[in-house]
Amino acid sequence: MDEIRFWATYRTTEQIKETMSIGIKPTTQGLLAYYQCDSGSILVDATRQYDGQFVSGAGAITYQLSGVKLGFSTAIGRQGRIDLTLPGVGNTPFTYVIESIPDPAVGRLLVNGTIIFSSNLPFSLPGNVVTFEAANVEGRSTKFSYYGTNSGGREEGSTWVTVQVDQNACMPDACGVCNGDNSTCTCLQIPYNGYDVADLERILLLYEIEQTLDVLNQVEVQLDQAMDAIGSDDSSDMEDDLTEVQDFNDMCLEKFNDHMAQFLDDLAGVEA
Repeated sequence: MDEIRFWATYRTTEQIKETMSIGIKPTTQGLLAYYQCDSGSILVDATRQYDGQFVSGAGAITYQLSGVKLGFSTAIGRQGRIDLTLPGVGNTPFTYVIESIPDPAVGRLLVNGTIIFSSNLPFSLPGNVVTFEAANVEGRSTKFSYYGTNSGGREEGSTWVTVQVDQNACMPDACGVCNGDNSTCTCLQIPYNGYDVADLERILLLYEIEQTLDVLNQVEVQLDQAMDAIGSDDSSDMEDDLTEVQDFNDMCLEKFNDHMAQFLDDLAGVEA
């Protein structure tokens, strides 16, 4: 027996079968008390209502490799990443071992940036956390399995983890990143390195202007090269057409540079 659940409502046979082999959320409607039996001699109620302890053998309880620990399911948005903490088997030291990997077309597993392939299974984890990285798919599910092992051998059964990849399943952080941690550039704490919002906006705008000027300069270089290549041809009409294009490009660049110079002068005079 891996978990003990008390319900305040009637459970149908179908409902019992749906959740008998997976962990459930402590906030599940109708759940009165939920003991996951992974906290030593103390019985911790995951619903935070009815904690207790074993009457007989209190203080001497140890959880062995049971082989029946429950798996779980989770959801993630496409191309998202999520860190999965794998359920253990109590306080007996053991190693987590990935036994099978998810469908590569749906997602992949990583540990500290290292991808777990089928060729290096079974894969022993350094801890109990593995990262799932979803592919660019929607409405697909996949699963993988793992088990625990120690000096007494491996547990008899394996635990399955199911991952549903769906655009609607994305849990965006404040930056709009699926399952993110608010660490992207749009979520930088202000002031950042001494810069306030106006400073940062000015820096980003100047960078965009520099990128635009670089692109325009590349266009000018390409036109010069094309003109040189065609200039050796006898087709005077084509050369005339290209000259007109070149003149137009020069005029555009000149006007653009004038506008940018004026804009930069105006921007420099704006107080943060």
